[in-house]
Amino acid sequence: MNKRNCNRVGPLTIATATELGYTIELVERRIPHTRVTKDFLGFADYIAISPNETLAIQATSGTNHATRVKKIFNDRKEQALEWLACPTRTLAVWSFSMNEGLWKHRETRLTTEEVRNGEIAN
Repeated sequence: MNKRNCNRVGPLTIATATELGYTIELVERRIPHTRVTKDFLGFADYIAISPNETLAIQATSGTNHATRVKKIFNDRKEQALEWLACPTRTLAVWSFSMNEGLWKHRETRLTTEEVRNGEIAN
């Protein structure tokens, strides 16, 4: 993803969540004096809340969508399962890509079973 698109993922995530009725907050943090960011629980860039749900969002570009899902399955399974142990918490990978001049949003919601098995159910 080029730098221009990378800089759009954050604002697009906030705008999409707000449009969907969530209150959203950035929860990743930048490590001082480095170019490194640390995600909440190792997978969440944003937390979005509504009266019925608390959603952890891993936000990325369209080309990195599958990689972020695999990261959760392979590297953050324990943390993801702990997050999903509460019935009102959900976990999703959101990505944005430009298609014919318009931004396209893709969402993959991950269930406890999918995280446990390390694959998306069909």
